[in-house]
Formats: sequence, C-alpha cells, structure tokens
Amino acid sequence: MWNSLPHTIRKAAKETLGVVAGTSKTDIVQRESWWLSDEVQNKVKVKQTRLRELILMRAGDQADTNAAEERYKEAKREVKKVIAKAKEKAYEDLYKRLDSKGGQNDI
Repeated sequence: MWNSLPHTIRKAAKETLGVVAGTSKTDIVQRESWWLSDEVQNKVKVKQTRLRELILMRAGDQADTNAAEERYKEAKREVKKVIAKAKEKAYEDLYKRLDSKGGQNDI
C-alpha cells in the first residue's frame, strides 16, 4: 500500500492541477504547447527529418555526414528562432489581455 501511494498521489495531482511543461522526452502529451503555431510545428518536423538523415549518414561517407550535420544545425537554429518569436508573440498577447479590464478576472 505504501509503495503505491506516491504514484497515486502524483497521478491525482496531474489530473487535477495539470502539467505546464513535460519533463520527460517520452512525455510529449503533457508538454507546454499553448504557444505552438503551424509554422513552429512545421520547422520542428523539418528539424526531426534532418536529424534522421544525419543518423542514417553516420555510417556513410564523411563528406555526406558533414553536409547532413550542417543541414541539421541550420534547421536547429531556425527552430530556435521561430520558437522564440512565437513565444514572444504569445506572451505579448497574454500581457495585453491581462492589462485590459476584462483580463483582471483572468488573473
């Protein structure tokens, strides 16, 4: 009974309170996603594709591996930029809404 109690409490807390950001790579469903847009999702898919290409190229020619690694790094930089812009826009909208008279009730 005592061994299963912490798991039960955590599960009930997650169901009741929710989770803002997932901490595990396998826990994708509970990640913070309120600021995600189609553009961000598309860039992330491109980055994942580039990573798969890089992994497949590791066993091949060194020049192909270097080219695949550069494509992956560029995709990774693009994703970081797009995510930063999307978060900034989402936070600006949130702050504008909270500063309004109706937003005081949201706090």
